[in-house]
Amino acid sequence: MILGLTLSLALQTRSISVEEFFPMKPGTVWRFEEKSGRSRFEVVEVANPVMRVGEVEATPIETRIQGQLAETLYYRIQDNRVLMVAIDPRKPFEPPYPVVVGANTDRATWNFETTTNYTPEPSPHRLQGEAKLGRSARVLGQSVETLEVKLTGTIGVDGPGQVRTERIARYGKGIGLIEAKDTTVMGSQKQVRERKLIGLTLPKGSSH
Repeated sequence: MILGLTLSLALQTRSISVEEFFPMKPGTVWRFEEKSGRSRFEVVEVANPVMRVGEVEATPIETRIQGQLAETLYYRIQDNRVLMVAIDPRKPFEPPYPVVVGANTDRATWNFETTTNYTPEPSPHRLQGEAKLGRSARVLGQSVETLEVKLTGTIGVDGPGQVRTERIARYGKGIGLIEAKDTTVMGSQKQVRERKLIGLTLPKGSSH
């Protein structure tokens, strides 16, 4: 009876702490294999030292594809949310984009609306997200707890020029992103990219 009550309480009190699944310690390096159609690439992401972006501090995550710098995104964790603060540090988003949201339960949902200026004309950008604790998975030779995240969005008004996006991703506790599938649709054009973690290098003195 006591054991059953303990297990029941443990299940009820499972919660999502985004910091556990989205580590950003400077010096961390993630290596991925990415597939898009018949093409395969090596993608490397590096967490760089925290810097000031607008009024807040953020961690730059640098992405290199086949050794070439592709982009740098700026993130911070605040109020149990992973926020994308900027693409260009001189033009921080206001408000920042919530890409992962935690909760005091094992599932979280969120909606977000803003206007993006990263299009020829200012356009509405809408996001819907869901995060839920998943099953343990074998990642790089060890068993880790996972967080499953689905993020769907639209850019622009309804019509043939609207861009629709979807990301289905899994994050490993203490590791970060372990796999993702990104789909972008605009009119009759569709692009699918899949990414899987193949290597992780932690800064000295770190463990996961």
